[in-house]
Amino acid sequence: MVGQLRPFLYDVAYDNVRVYADRVEDVLAMMLGDRYAELVARVDSLDANPAPAPEESDVTHFDDVLSVVDDHTADEFDPPATAEDLEAFAAHMAYNEELAQAQYEMALIRRQHADSVRIRLQAQINDKARVDGSWQILSDEQQQLLTSAADENGLSPAGVIEEVPVLVDGVDGTLTQTTVERGVWTADTQLVVNTGDYSPWEPIPFPESALIRLDENDEEVEVRTRSNLVILRIDTPDDYIESLADAGVIRLTVTPTEQPDDFFRDAEAILMEAAAEVRAAKGSAAHSDQ
Repeated sequence: MVGQLRPFLYDVAYDNVRVYADRVEDVLAMMLGDRYAELVARVDSLDANPAPAPEESDVTHFDDVLSVVDDHTADEFDPPATAEDLEAFAAHMAYNEELAQAQYEMALIRRQHADSVRIRLQAQINDKARVDGSWQILSDEQQQLLTSAADENGLSPAGVIEEVPVLVDGVDGTLTQTTVERGVWTADTQLVVNTGDYSPWEPIPFPESALIRLDENDEEVEVRTRSNLVILRIDTPDDYIESLADAGVIRLTVTPTEQPDDFFRDAEAILMEAAAEVRAAKGSAAHSDQ
């Protein structure tokens, strides 16, 4: 009845393709290819057939069961761990591991896709900057970083390396200010970044970002902002689809489940009225048989 009684929740357009779906996962399965679709189906199957976790009251007991695999025997526990205990625990652990592996591989596929999107977007932004003249006011380091970021063989951008002030805990418990080297982006020209290239996915800090502006005394100050970054967030399916929409890569329309549209309200009313007439007809037939 979806599409007739109500529209799909997600309407996504990209690369001359239109996708209608009720879940973000199904949209991404269409966008990211067969392997991602297989993993979505696998996660759906696991969600539909979970291996129950141990009851809270059994947590200590199951911690003991875990140590059975470490040079212990089930008979050493009081009460002894049964074969059923071991089987339930093993099934639960295997289930969690399989689910985590599938979700991790899905994140890696999103990351790989985001990297190709990042390179393409950065090339477009760089071309625009060269045309409008803003490229000329960039520093040499900024130009080099943007050029590398738009190159398929270039490095993922970490920002221009600068010393950034930070507060750290001192030996006496007080906060002490020091400096660390961090990647910083302060140009008006946008830098496209893929969150999969930084912590926690990689041991690289996410770039600091700010814009250089003049204060009331005509002195340059850094204004903290992320408006000069285009961030492709791969961490969850929802994050990724929303960030693609924010970046202008896709057109995303999310429709509420409760429909204000007259067409769908009328369709629902017609179906409900027809169902009521069927029930009434069945009731009349049963009454006449008596």
